[in-house]
Amino acid sequence: MLSKLKFPLIISVLIGINSAAFANEDSGKGFYERSAEGWFWHEPLPEQIEEIEEEIAPPQSVEPSDDATVKAEPKSTLEPMTVAWFRENLPKAKIMAINSRSPDDVKRYLYMQRAAVDVSTEFMTQYIATSMFDPYLNESLRRPETGIALTTHRVAQDKNMWELFKRLGKNNSLIYFYSSSCAYCATQTPYLSRVTEEFGWDVLPVSIDGGPVPNDQFQYFENYKVATPEMAQTFNVVATPTLYLVDKSSNDFYLLSSGLAALTEIVERSIQIAKRENLLTQEEYNEQAQVKEMLMTNPEQRVDTEQVYDDPNYLIDLMRKTLTGNDGAPHNEK
Repeated sequence: MLSKLKFPLIISVLIGINSAAFANEDSGKGFYERSAEGWFWHEPLPEQIEEIEEEIAPPQSVEPSDDATVKAEPKSTLEPMTVAWFRENLPKAKIMAINSRSPDDVKRYLYMQRAAVDVSTEFMTQYIATSMFDPYLNESLRRPETGIALTTHRVAQDKNMWELFKRLGKNNSLIYFYSSSCAYCATQTPYLSRVTEEFGWDVLPVSIDGGPVPNDQFQYFENYKVATPEMAQTFNVVATPTLYLVDKSSNDFYLLSSGLAALTEIVERSIQIAKRENLLTQEEYNEQAQVKEMLMTNPEQRVDTEQVYDDPNYLIDLMRKTLTGNDGAPHNEK
């Protein structure tokens, strides 16, 4: 009976000893190795990490398709060798050639590129021929292109420019704001003397500082005026010399130059102001322009887009009429 009671007790002791041994192994260090930790030592328990079970979605069953084969991408409906076709296929062929670098893919891209060049060449040939033999599109009528014609054109236009400037002097004049101590004004004065002597313009000199016109060797500008504060404010003179063009009929004035201006600049700017302010006609302006303005459109023109494509001569007739003022030339060309 005693032996039966002792056996469970022995088993319990053995279990307790094994548990302490395992605990000592888990700690890793003994009492002295742990620097004599006392009864007051509290070892924080490691936080328990909750194990999150990932929910694995069950594989979805794929129902067999009625079609036995995979449907291929729809083929392009673009007409080959058109701009849209090249825009779609050239980049695709180039990327394929770069990625594979195989002789076949590179050759395919190069030949496709050559086809695009051929189409462009045909267009350019027709472009040149059409513009060359259509007087409304011939750019040489606006400005000659060949050497001898261009030289002749320049000489004639320069002559017309000086003549037009002289005619403008009949209805317009200049106001010359200057300072007697201004070095730039001393250079400006001889140019204005020529404007007065050679082209007949009236020039009114106005002194900012009250002194006479500098470098007035021929005394063209002895009768100068002294600027009043009101005049300086009205004309907003910020530098000398300053020139204003005045329309004699309306007394309107327009800034021509602020700072030194050579004779050619005075002439060209005067003509540009006259054109802008409708002081001369378009024909008068074209007589001296190095590049003639032959405008075939105007902002008030209304164009029917559908009719442009329905009738190939609709836009042609409309633009020719704008240029010539009549119905234009008949369309007998093929």
